[in-house]
This record gives sequence, structure tokens and C-alpha cells, in this order.
Amino acid sequence: MDKEKLKVLLTLDADGVVIGYQKEFWNGQKWQVGFDDTDAIELSQSEIDSIVVGATTYANGKLATDEAKAAEVVAAAERPAPSADQQILATVMLRVAKLEAGA
Repeated sequence: MDKEKLKVLLTLDADGVVIGYQKEFWNGQKWQVGFDDTDAIELSQSEIDSIVVGATTYANGKLATDEAKAAEVVAAAERPAPSADQQILATVMLRVAKLEAGA
């Protein structure tokens, strides 16, 4: 079910950077808000889609995205995480290096 504007509750850090958000949703029968909407703002779906957590700021009723920071956030999210085996191997190698160094 389409709606022109959705209620959105932004969580901002001290600098006004979006670090999280919640939005109104369609439950199959009606629109619902799963949060206290006292401080909610209304945004279009395209505005919501433009939010990059950690790179978008909200001030004076406007969203603005720092494109360089957004690229960093996306690159960090796409970086593969080490597997459990790789983490164990790194821990063992560190311990061996410390033993060889006499630590």
C-alpha cells in the first residue's frame, strides 16, 4: 500500500548524523507506527531510501549526505569479514609471535 509520506523517527549523534531510524509500516491491513511518534518527522520513501546511516545528516528539516563518507560506509559494509577459522589462526599466530619475542 503506497503512502506519500511516512512517519520516521531518526536517531542522531551529537553532530546530527543519522545513526539509526525507524519508520511507519504497512501491516497488511493498515499503517502502523511501532514507536513513540512524538518526535517523528514525515519523509517520502525516496527520502528514506537516500539515508546512509553514518553519512547522512538531518538539520533544519533537510537531509544531506556526505558522499565521501557514504562511500567509506559502503566500502566498510562490503568488506568481507574474516571467518572463524581465520580469526583463530590470527590469534594463534599472534601468540606464537609473542612467545618467539620472549613476551
